[in-house]
Amino acid sequence: MRASRRTTTSAGPTLITAIGDPARPDAADADRSRFGALFDLSPLGTLVLSPDGVIAAASAAAAELLGRSRAELVGSRTADLAFADDAGQVLGQLRRVATGAAPTVRLEARLVRGDGTVLWTQLDACLLPGDGDAAPLQVLAQLQDISARAERQAELEQVANHDALTGLLNRRGLLEELDLGVARIRRYGRPGALLVIDLDHFKAVNDELGHQAGDVALIAVGALLVGRLRETDAVARHGGDEFAVILPETTQHQATQIAEDLLARIARARVGLPERPITASIGVAMLGRDSTSVSALAAADAAMYDVKRPGGDGVRVAGAA
Repeated sequence: MRASRRTTTSAGPTLITAIGDPARPDAADADRSRFGALFDLSPLGTLVLSPDGVIAAASAAAAELLGRSRAELVGSRTADLAFADDAGQVLGQLRRVATGAAPTVRLEARLVRGDGTVLWTQLDACLLPGDGDAAPLQVLAQLQDISARAERQAELEQVANHDALTGLLNRRGLLEELDLGVARIRRYGRPGALLVIDLDHFKAVNDELGHQAGDVALIAVGALLVGRLRETDAVARHGGDEFAVILPETTQHQATQIAEDLLARIARARVGLPERPITASIGVAMLGRDSTSVSALAAADAAMYDVKRPGGDGVRVAGAA
């Protein structure tokens, strides 16, 4: 009797034969020899793993893909080869196969090559049948380099989520970041804030100096915001002459101070228009557990218009969104 298992790779279904007829040891040996040949000849990087992710065998293609010798790979942990942010996902999915929770898994994960560069891979894994009940459980994993595809996807996401003029997040990117920010607040309980910044009387800039001068000013404002804020803050061009800033882990007092500082910097810098100072109206909305991206934007917008109606050049706090 011959036992086999079907798995799926990017090249299509593949039948892995690992057990021959136990009554014919010569047939079992022949099957193992064929498996060994397929293991080494496969163009995909192939690994045999223990249930806890330790590499028991590595193909030549896997060694080349990962920039490490086969001797280096054997005995190392798969999770240790994974990029730090992806290690938990890799180990968790391999464990699902090892425990029988899933017959096969497919995931995209970043692995670290021997020279320290990061490689995007598609990993397919299935349970590898052993020679009888006493044989140790093993997992077969196949790796494919998808770095080019990942780069193209990142470029598409950049275009979809970013403003072409300033390079900042656009409205879509802003809403995604807001959703993530609110989710973090609900999980960890630390407050945040949203600023909506509208440049005062900006139509006059375009009318008097032309749209090219207006574009220069918008780019300068975007650069000013990014330069003043933390790397953890998100900056977006919300539309037209309106910007938005997400401030994670920020109290109302801190958010107000930041808004007032930005207001002063915009006026002082004259944002690329030395002949015409620009002021701004800034609305502040606090983000809490009950916030949504829609409610936060509505609250910050309303606060901003409360400043703009009397003439602008100020900051108003809306309170909890």
